[in-house]
Amino acid sequence: MDITLSVAKSAVMNEVAKQTSYIGMKITTADGSNAYDQVFTTNDDYSMLEKYWRESVNATTGNLRKFIKTVSDTPPTSSVDNTEVFSMVLNMPNRYDNSQTGTIQSSLFNYFVNSITAKWLGVAYKTDAEYYDKYASTNMIEILNKIFYKKPVQRTTI
Repeated sequence: MDITLSVAKSAVMNEVAKQTSYIGMKITTADGSNAYDQVFTTNDDYSMLEKYWRESVNATTGNLRKFIKTVSDTPPTSSVDNTEVFSMVLNMPNRYDNSQTGTIQSSLFNYFVNSITAKWLGVAYKTDAEYYDKYASTNMIEILNKIFYKKPVQRTTI
């Protein structure tokens, strides 16, 4: 059985922007202002975020390599395509629980958002970077647990 998982870069980057905006607004600096301008990702930061997107794609394909049947082509590293959609087809075992596909898709999206946010915060605001890195790792563990789970064998009656 094959399942297809896709993640749209534009949706991920929009969520990263919202998340970093919120984080920046909640941080109070030593002078009493907020760290919005320091933490919030802008279009000017897109080349760095592109690097983090590629790292997330590479980590995903590495973690799921046992099941990968096909993976979408990625543009050259020198280009930035805002409309890129990372897509992969996974060849799942017979006892794979198909009801988990939607939650795997959701966890994969969250993995990308949290992974990119963690890497960005590693540059912009190190204090919160570890939290988002752990959150991304938890997302990937959720994905792997759901993929490796096998439905119990059911006897067939004749």
